[in-house]
Amino acid sequence: MTKIKLGKLKLLLTVIWLLVLQASNAQTYVPVVVTGFNQDLIANGAGGSNRAAATTTTTFDQSNSGGDNVMYSKDFRGNNNPSTAPQFGLPTNGIINSVNLSGATYQLANYNGSNTLLLTGSGNSGTLTLGTPGVFSRIAILGSSADGSSSFNVRFNFSDGTNTTTSFGVPDWYNGGGFAIQGIGRVARSSMSFNGSDGFSGDGSNPRLYDNQVVIAAPFNSKILTSITFTKSSSSGRTAILAITGVTAVNAPAAPVATAATNINSNSFTANWLGSAGATGYYLDVATNSTFTSYTSGYNNLFVGNVTSANVSGLASGTTYYYRVRAANASGISASSNTITVLPTPVCIP
Repeated sequence: MTKIKLGKLKLLLTVIWLLVLQASNAQTYVPVVVTGFNQDLIANGAGGSNRAAATTTTTFDQSNSGGDNVMYSKDFRGNNNPSTAPQFGLPTNGIINSVNLSGATYQLANYNGSNTLLLTGSGNSGTLTLGTPGVFSRIAILGSSADGSSSFNVRFNFSDGTNTTTSFGVPDWYNGGGFAIQGIGRVARSSMSFNGSDGFSGDGSNPRLYDNQVVIAAPFNSKILTSITFTKSSSSGRTAILAITGVTAVNAPAAPVATAATNINSNSFTANWLGSAGATGYYLDVATNSTFTSYTSGYNNLFVGNVTSANVSGLASGTTYYYRVRAANASGISASSNTITVLPTPVCIP
């Protein structure tokens, strides 16, 4: 009996270990800060009259009976609720944890400025630039469409000058599936037919924002993504794109941990990092800015092999450099590590 119990215990521990291992190697969602938004579609704050119109730049749906609406934050205080919180609304901190993609988190742009890429007509185009370029196997795009669903061509632009194009569709903000968040509410920007300025509508299920996932196929899923260009291919729908999150490949290694540089000289140093379980190689970036939009020649997504250090040379004395690494295996490439700052030691002339 004891042997049977012991055997069952070993089996249980093995199952638990496999589940832990699987979880540690699962895909990772990385919120990505972007610039390039062209409109403010989120009413927020308090004070004065007609607050929705005062704090947004245009309407999301068209100006017609029942239309002329925008989204709003939970801190919105308008004509009809000057001192009380609205029933619905977007989180005041701008963080949305998707109920559709477990682990996916989006960070919305500041509600006080442009926070949406709004594209309305066929052929309309806009580009979102990544604040910190990275390597991803998929991109999840937080967005929604008013006045019907819409479709897009999307071009991924990479640090080596190449690009690849695919397409995706965005559901209407009422009753669509695959939503990241529902029941965000909407508020009228102006008096329109039976709507009054700052008048609320929506319910516990609508409107919605959606996870619109786009695959980045090989070989581009090993390249550094720097920006995304969206071109509307449908005449229907007015589409708001509010945030993106990058997705690393399933079973890719965990991101390595970069450690302090050593052997720092006037024009070189050794980059160091801690290895990631299951990695078979590493990619190194070195740049002259912490956002990695200005790469040092020869160190843009450089494959350095299955090592935990690499010599970086040919640098300018007195210039500050930044490095980060990614782990790779046959399944894919991890998210980037933390960033290490290095200042090569100037040559002292007696």
